[in-house]
Amino acid sequence: MNLRECQKIEKQFSYLQNEVIAFTPGKKCEEVECETKCGCSFINNNYPLRSKFPLGCGTCECTLSGHISCPCTSISMRKEIRDMTPEEMQRYQKAIKTLALQKSPLTWQNLTHLYHQHVPHSRGGPMFLPWHRYFLRLVEMKLQEIDCSVTIPYFDWTMDVGSLETSVVWQANYFGGNGDKIRGNCVRNHPFKNHYSLYWDDCLRREFNTSVHLPNAVELENITRIQSFDEFSA
Repeated sequence: MNLRECQKIEKQFSYLQNEVIAFTPGKKCEEVECETKCGCSFINNNYPLRSKFPLGCGTCECTLSGHISCPCTSISMRKEIRDMTPEEMQRYQKAIKTLALQKSPLTWQNLTHLYHQHVPHSRGGPMFLPWHRYFLRLVEMKLQEIDCSVTIPYFDWTMDVGSLETSVVWQANYFGGNGDKIRGNCVRNHPFKNHYSLYWDDCLRREFNTSVHLPNAVELENITRIQSFDEFSA
């Protein structure tokens, strides 16, 4: 309310014997100390009203209403990992290495902590798919802040059902193979070898569990035809 509106009330309802004796303009939220920080909160970060911050390939803004607006400026297309060109794979791996060594907010270590923090309710239940979809998109956007052309590839395991341990994804130029039992299950050759942040162990360790059964193409098609989310996520 401004001064003119205040005076109008006095004239409009004169029979109520109202009298304006003082008027003090209000203050904007950013001009006072609020009990809760004024602005927007997003993934453990606070942003002042009207401030802008990068997210993925675009820029988000903290609006005056306290909501975050992130216009879609580009479309990311994820490829099956075997369809990626050597250059695309190299850019993807380079972005991961860069993120792993960053010290800015929401680094690789923060993302790791975020994942472990939500493990109890993000696995083995109806939240498994939606939560992991959100988390992977969050990781992807952090990688895109380093290289906007990068997207996280997906792996169509139905092409390798029955011999997953021989899939192309375990080649040295992709993600490396099974760990060497003589060397404590350390993977001998992979793109991230000798490239560790302060929080990483001395080697990448992996031990295949060949007793796990994954759905084949027919089983997967039947699963995706289920209309009920509760039944689908059971």
